[in-house]
Amino acid sequence: MTVVTLTENGTVGLKETTLNDDFLVYPNPASDFITILNNFKSTTINSLEIISYSGQSVLNTSIALSPQDPQNINISSLKIGIYYVKIEGSEKYRIKKILVQ
Repeated sequence: MTVVTLTENGTVGLKETTLNDDFLVYPNPASDFITILNNFKSTTINSLEIISYSGQSVLNTSIALSPQDPQNINISSLKIGIYYVKIEGSEKYRIKKILVQ
């Protein structure tokens, strides 16, 4: 997403921003596992849920994932398709889309 800023003196600035970079999911696409990396600066991730494209919860687990502490999640039992990874911390939650091959 590009944010356009107009300053008081009439100059225009462009800034590229990315939303939802509080956690990373890789590789994407994936087949056997995904790695979750917590980029929240001060929040521990408490739960992880994987939701199918049709909205069905296919994995729901409690985890304790501190900032910059990667964790592998086994997804080998998931069928090929699009899924959403939802993580929740003490203050907020985020959702990312993944492709399982």
